[in-house]
Amino acid sequence: MAMYRATGQSHKPTPLVQPLASKNSTISRLQGDADRARKHGMDEFISADPCNFNHHALFRLLQTQALEYRLADIFCSLGWYSPGQLFVLDEYTARYGVRSCYRHLCYLNDLLDRAEKGIMIDPTLIHYSFAFCASHVHGNR
Repeated sequence: MAMYRATGQSHKPTPLVQPLASKNSTISRLQGDADRARKHGMDEFISADPCNFNHHALFRLLQTQALEYRLADIFCSLGWYSPGQLFVLDEYTARYGVRSCYRHLCYLNDLLDRAEKGIMIDPTLIHYSFAFCASHVHGNR
């Protein structure tokens, strides 16, 4: 149910049942989309229990892929996320209980890895993540 609420739905959608004579192209297209989702296994993920996933590993993968996408942008981002990416990462951490210190540790690791490979990273970002983790370790947060 959480996946349906996250997408703005209040309940699991069910295909419409109508007589064969009144079936139109819209309904058949929707039914085809539902069949495709079932075929590709999306129904299994939608009905899966979110408590059974390793959200820390999934978040790390999400954050790393978001950084890769951002660094591949033709406009130099220097490692800064876009507002949309920040929204998605914030929502994921809030929804699935990923701690902020873990988030910054992963981000710091990714930024330092990219900097060692010669990719231009804004030193302010490295400082922000390091300062956040340091304040967490020293009990200031």
